[in-house]
Amino acid sequence: MDNNIKLVYSNYDDETGISIVRIQTPEGTFKGKARLNPKDENVASKYVGCKYAEIRAWIKYYHYLSKIKASNIKEITKLNNQISQDKTVPKRVKRWGATHLNALVKEKKEYDDMITELKEQLTFEMQERDKFLDILSKHKQKAKNK
Repeated sequence: MDNNIKLVYSNYDDETGISIVRIQTPEGTFKGKARLNPKDENVASKYVGCKYAEIRAWIKYYHYLSKIKASNIKEITKLNNQISQDKTVPKRVKRWGATHLNALVKEKKEYDDMITELKEQLTFEMQERDKFLDILSKHKQKAKNK
């Protein structure tokens, strides 16, 4: 992930079970939030909640970048359509517009792919945590029955 981005706040509130994380980027601050799973109440991990919240902050950041690229793509497309009809515009300018548009589309796709990857990572980690809690619960039940 980006070196210019810093984790500036991370907190788990024992009373509410809510974790909040803020990351500072060149584009601003993005906040992620996670709520304690009721199954996790007896073995709550501040680390896990903050990790989920951090992933959500990153998702918001990449979503923001993707929206900017979408807006840029829209504007460049509009401009390209206008200059494509103008015979006084040199071909190299038209090629530059097309090249720039392709680069923006590629960057947006990279941001969208990162969003998808982070969402999948979050889902996977939550599912693995649920499996862990189920195993832990079974072991505790076995120990209780002995």
